Amino acid sequence: MNNNEKLEKQFFLKQLLFGFIIGVAAIMPGLSGGVLAIALGVYATAIDAVTKLRLEFKKSFMYLLPLGIGAVAGLLIFGFVMKPLLANYMESIIWLFSGMIIGSIPSLVREACEKGFRIMFFFPFLVALAIGIFVSDAVSASGEALGGNPVLYCIGGGILILGMIIPGISSSFILIQMGVYDDIIRAFTEFDFEIIMWVVLGGAAVLLASLHLINLAFKKLHGYAYFASMGFLAATLISVIPGIPGIVDVILFLLGGLGVYMFMRNGKKE
Repeated sequence: MNNNEKLEKQFFLKQLLFGFIIGVAAIMPGLSGGVLAIALGVYATAIDAVTKLRLEFKKSFMYLLPLGIGAVAGLLIFGFVMKPLLANYMESIIWLFSGMIIGSIPSLVREACEKGFRIMFFFPFLVALAIGIFVSDAVSASGEALGGNPVLYCIGGGILILGMIIPGISSSFILIQMGVYDDIIRAFTEFDFEIIMWVVLGGAAVLLASLHLINLAFKKLHGYAYFASMGFLAATLISVIPGIPGIVDVILFLLGGLGVYMFMRNGKKE
């Protein structure tokens, strides 16, 4: 094996690991695949690769392939882990992942203010916060009223994708509010292809419809877009806090926050 082949193999394995971490973030409440993609240094390149897939197919495909394989592996493996944990320790798990959200905020603020801070950044934050709280209440009520059905699974697939491409969106928390998180976890761990089909269709539709717009927003309106993401993140956090925590919940909250903060601080910056 020559030096170029070794480098290519190392790159593939590194991308596989990064994809795995992003996949885990997509399935774990409180984490955002987009935030961790930034910390790992693959966010901008991956978004560009998807948008240029038709124009530069081979180059883009080879970059995205290990990320995609790793993401699916992370989703499947941690789906098995999360299912019994959420069934038995839902409130404690939510406190742990709420801490993870708090721990990711300093990194998001640094990224948002990379090109300078403006007081007007708070306007999209407040608008997104208000919309997020309204939508959170609506999807929670809809989820309870409708239960699992193909429409909600499609919406859930779209939300999973948004959590991967919009930094700060914790898609799993939203899916819990909708009442479809357990169904989607079960579908992927038990290979329920009917539900998987609806989730994939919803995810693909949202990806095709929104990727170019999201890419443009984060490039042209960098700070505004990030503060809007943080507004949605804050709304999600407000909506899922389960009440007064116990001692164990407080410890988990602090550990989650510190762990993600340290990871994001030491993560590779793009």
